[in-house]
Amino acid sequence: MDSEAANASSCVCFYCGSHALKLTHTGVYHKYKPGYGPFDFYECTNCGSGITYPMPSNEALAALYQGYSDGLPEATREDLGPEGGELWHGDAVKRIGALKRFTPASPFTWIEMGAGAGEMARLMSESFPNAKGLAADLHEHPAKLPANVEWKQIDLNLPTFHELVDRKADVVYATGVWEHVQRPDLFAQNMIKLLNPSGLFYLLCPNYDSLARKILDTKWPYFTPGEHLTMPTPKGALACFKRITNEAGLFAVQMNSRPRMLSYSIYYTAKRFGLPFANLIPRSLAAPLPSGALENWAIIAP
Repeated sequence: MDSEAANASSCVCFYCGSHALKLTHTGVYHKYKPGYGPFDFYECTNCGSGITYPMPSNEALAALYQGYSDGLPEATREDLGPEGGELWHGDAVKRIGALKRFTPASPFTWIEMGAGAGEMARLMSESFPNAKGLAADLHEHPAKLPANVEWKQIDLNLPTFHELVDRKADVVYATGVWEHVQRPDLFAQNMIKLLNPSGLFYLLCPNYDSLARKILDTKWPYFTPGEHLTMPTPKGALACFKRITNEAGLFAVQMNSRPRMLSYSIYYTAKRFGLPFANLIPRSLAAPLPSGALENWAIIAP
């Protein structure tokens, strides 16, 4: 057995559980952290999801995120501007409200894992003032987190981080997080354990089956070796959701995984692609873009 086949046979797709993986990228480095790498990237031939193998060590990941500002590189936050980072978070808040038919007066509880600087937590608090929320992430309390949102500092790569949260909620969500964790299956298991009956489990992440990824390959903005560790396809995400709900003895009355356009700052998008005219674009200009995002959700039976 050659070395490529040996590596693939010892690696598993954390979404569908298949060992049938093929090497697609070898010796790749993080785009914005020179020297961080190299990493190899595999594609599951069963569900199509993308998997980093071997994973970076806990120490390497900790060093990477210690250099970030509330979960993002400082340069990225500067390019996003004071409001740019909240554009697609607003889309997600509206979707959560629509899926559960919430109104601004609805009383419910929510938990956000991987809350970054608290962008979405702030919008959840403003959109649903009668709801009570808790946000958590690896770093310390963000400066702009609303006072009425509780904060917990938690490593989301811990295999039983739900025990540290120590509560349940009507909505449990994570946006731009699933791709960052070493074990997306364990992350989803923990999230399900935080959910009340009839609750909504909601995840936004990159879609490895997207046309944007297939066209752009390594230039796809979401392809960030050593940071975006795994990326599902709709088939892989649904396989993961079905497995974890079955293992938890739960029944999902509704479950879906589908491509979704997200609103981004045009200035930020142009900067990410290194376009020379980026600085001429007004920061306020934004539009829904086919960036290759994937929306995943399940509503659990009462």
